[in-house]
Amino acid sequence: MEVKVNVVLVLIFSFHSVSSDGNIDIAEPSTQFITQDIFQTVINGIKEAFDRRINSTNAELQQAIAEIENLKLQNLACSEEMPCLKDKFGNSESNVSEQVPACSLDVMFVLDGSHSVSHSNFEVVKEWVKTAGQRFQENNDNVQIGVIQYSHYFAGTGISDDNQPYISTEVTLGHRSVSNFSAEVDLIRYMGYTTYTAHALQLAIKDFNTSVNYKAAGNNQILILVTDGRSSDHDILQQTAEEVRGLGITPYAVGIGDAVLAELREIATGNQNSSQRVSYLRDFYDLRSLVLDLDIC
Repeated sequence: MEVKVNVVLVLIFSFHSVSSDGNIDIAEPSTQFITQDIFQTVINGIKEAFDRRINSTNAELQQAIAEIENLKLQNLACSEEMPCLKDKFGNSESNVSEQVPACSLDVMFVLDGSHSVSHSNFEVVKEWVKTAGQRFQENNDNVQIGVIQYSHYFAGTGISDDNQPYISTEVTLGHRSVSNFSAEVDLIRYMGYTTYTAHALQLAIKDFNTSVNYKAAGNNQILILVTDGRSSDHDILQQTAEEVRGLGITPYAVGIGDAVLAELREIATGNQNSSQRVSYLRDFYDLRSLVLDLDIC
């Protein structure tokens, strides 16, 4: 019985159309997606063809048709293009596309942990990150979030080497519950020291590249940098910010207190005449009322 059912299912992907009299026209497999209407038309045509050409009392035939109907019902919850048919057949060669969310989101928070921030203010930043992360997760089920803290950079070694303890991925980019994300943020310990912003952006690029959704259609990459001062590596900030944007990552720059507006604009858009995606706050407690206007999907 299983063999006969599989034969029928393979035919579904090979038929081009079903005429009004129930005859099935054979053609090359279509490169278009299989919509719900096409799927129903094929089922109806198969039924009519079987009724004319095969004894309809055949129990095995009736069971095969029932299984086809059941397959259709299982896919009603899918999109019009029915991507989950691919998983049903388990055939990577089929013309049905993979099931990719219409809009997925990768968010990396890049947090200044330099000495000028102070321990108490860094705790305020952490609370804001938890709140912002929850907002992302509430509005989209396909969100991955990560957190980088940065301070000092030791010259002569790579940005991802173990010799860079003060430019660190504190929360690995991934999907997690609101409570788990908050718990991981709570564990982040304030670093102190200097402000190597450009090198932190380099680490963010590496983290985005590890995403399971990297380069997937419909995936958006958002970088949110929070800093309170001038970068210690401003000589390479422009070049690094250009690389970030050139890779399709959308950066937002949040400056607090003594942050340099020119650097914030350089990170966000590279345009010194624009404050698009730039937020400037007087002190850290203003973060509590900051809601970024992100045009994502």
